[in-house]
Amino acid sequence: AFLSPALIFAPTARGGNAPDVGNVVSHEVGHTLNLNHDGIGTDEYYGDTPAEPASLWGPIMGAPWSTPLSQWSPGDYTGATNAGQDDLAEITAGTTLRTFAVFDGDVLWTDVFCTDAADPDDPEPGDRAFKPAGPEADPCAEVGAELTLSFHYGGRAAYSADDHGDVLDEGTALDNSAGEFTAAGVIGRSGERDVFTLVTDGGPVSIAAEPATVGGNLDVRLELIDAAGERIAEANPEAVTDVVSPATDRTASGLDARIETELATGRYYVRVSGAGQGDPAANTPANGSGYTEYGSLGAYTLTGTAAAFAAAPVTIISPLDGEEVQPSPVEITGSAEPGSTVTLTLGDEAVGYGTTDDEGTWSIVLTTDLPYGKSAITARQTVGAVEVPETATVTLVVPVGPPDIVRPVDGDTATTARPTFSGEALPGAAVELNITCGEDTWSGAATADGEGAWSFAPEQDLPNGVCSVTAVQSVNGATSAQTAAVSFTVDVATGDEGGDHGDDHGEDPEDDEGGDLPDTGTSANSWLLLAGVLLLGLGGALYARTRQGAAG
Repeated sequence: AFLSPALIFAPTARGGNAPDVGNVVSHEVGHTLNLNHDGIGTDEYYGDTPAEPASLWGPIMGAPWSTPLSQWSPGDYTGATNAGQDDLAEITAGTTLRTFAVFDGDVLWTDVFCTDAADPDDPEPGDRAFKPAGPEADPCAEVGAELTLSFHYGGRAAYSADDHGDVLDEGTALDNSAGEFTAAGVIGRSGERDVFTLVTDGGPVSIAAEPATVGGNLDVRLELIDAAGERIAEANPEAVTDVVSPATDRTASGLDARIETELATGRYYVRVSGAGQGDPAANTPANGSGYTEYGSLGAYTLTGTAAAFAAAPVTIISPLDGEEVQPSPVEITGSAEPGSTVTLTLGDEAVGYGTTDDEGTWSIVLTTDLPYGKSAITARQTVGAVEVPETATVTLVVPVGPPDIVRPVDGDTATTARPTFSGEALPGAAVELNITCGEDTWSGAATADGEGAWSFAPEQDLPNGVCSVTAVQSVNGATSAQTAAVSFTVDVATGDEGGDHGDDHGEDPEDDEGGDLPDTGTSANSWLLLAGVLLLGLGGALYARTRQGAAG
């Protein structure tokens, strides 16, 4: 483990050279995430041996100063000194990472220190550290004042969220309405594929994908795929180091990719991924020529030109976004290219089809009931055989009514300080309660089961006196109005607060099933015991109904 955080001073790191500063930052952050040096043969760092001008590749955890492409590595090249460490797996491991720092009092100690640790580079709690007091040749032959080892524990890093779909049907639509398009993305993990959809009226098409131009880690592969899923063009040129570029700022050609072709009118897919080249087994200390797709990661830009597909955009005119509707029937109206077919979807399910008239208007009644809460309806059009990637979406809201509070009912008396509140709501709804007793309030939460039933018991005792409870329910992003307040009285005999915890004799007044009963207090209140038995027969109710003439 290594000191965290890592501090890199750009003006002094490799003279402020931009690609090298990027490599230094990545390298030192790698150490904070438990990565060790990548060397080759007898070299501690891959890069200690001066690189030949044509050398293309080096590992980030080495010293790739004279190569145009640096990457995280699993140590898969011949002669790797750290072959057992998979950089990406280590960086994203789910285990806790222990790091340490050394202090002289309150001051961070940045000089050499001596330690009795079995592994001086990775001391453990209980190990000791000291200032060196020996000669320069062997500074720890004698030790001075004791230093303080401070340990810190934290997590690792996570892969960035995938910004574009990996499969054809989940591609990001390219806006080619003006005959040119641009997009950006990140290949975030090994094997990732970013898919885009392109619709063109046919003719010449030019597509280019370019990685970061300074300190990049990505070698791009670019593919063009037709609507049937067949690859019709691919670009992954050979990457070659520019041997006349400065040794301190090597560049290479072929890390980008470009496709130039002719296409018929239709819908196509553009796919971007990382690529490898050569064979890592052929690498030498002076020439890194081979690497796999493993570490070919990073940001890229996608640009291109293609004849725009002439079609009026699909729109949704009504209902308006955010409008409240009933579950059914729901009519959606809009506009699109005259003669086109419009499909409405809710999530992955098609919920309506229609055809535009000669003026480009359409009207579709949904074929399914909308669920309570918010629903996003998406419209897309197909013109002839071309499915246009641009869509329109409207969010509709089926309003949610307040939940029902079944227990207590207005006027009930609770004979335990932690009564159970219960009721009915929409299945799966989140129910939030607000309990008020005098000037004090408590909040509670419950989730309705598949039948809509919910219950909640407070974790703190409610005081004796008049209280009230209200509730709201939320489902699919919509929240109901609040229920009317239900008033009830808490009346617990002295010493019986928190009746769930047993009586004064240490006996639990609950039944074997754990059902709550009104606390019986002392034998002088035998009528309450009888009431409790009757309530148990009704399902373990927590409330005793207060009525005039209850005795008959």
